[in-house]
Amino acid sequence: MGLNYQAIAWDNNNLPKALKSITITVNILKGPNEKTDIEFTETQTATTNELGLFTITIGSVNPNGFQAINWAAIPKYLHVIIDGIPSAPTPMLSVPYAMYAENTTLKAGIAVSGNTISNGGCR
Repeated sequence: MGLNYQAIAWDNNNLPKALKSITITVNILKGPNEKTDIEFTETQTATTNELGLFTITIGSVNPNGFQAINWAAIPKYLHVIIDGIPSAPTPMLSVPYAMYAENTTLKAGIAVSGNTISNGGCR
């Protein structure tokens, strides 16, 4: 479980940090204040490609903390710090799939009998 996150790391001269090892701290906030509203935090390292691009999975280092996030209590803000340089907190928005899943009437048709799991399809 986690969120994919992809960005370009920039240096002080506004050039991509190409082929560099970087440290990324990700905070998920329960409000816009990055100092007092931290609900989840983790730090990861990644290596950028030739364009400065990197990809991480938020929640892969601290899965218990990620699972403990109260997603029903909104708003949530994403605050990213790359090599000690913080970004401004950014509101996290719902994606169409998440909004649809909340209101769908589809039910999974999974049955468990002993050690056998069968899929009866969605209803």
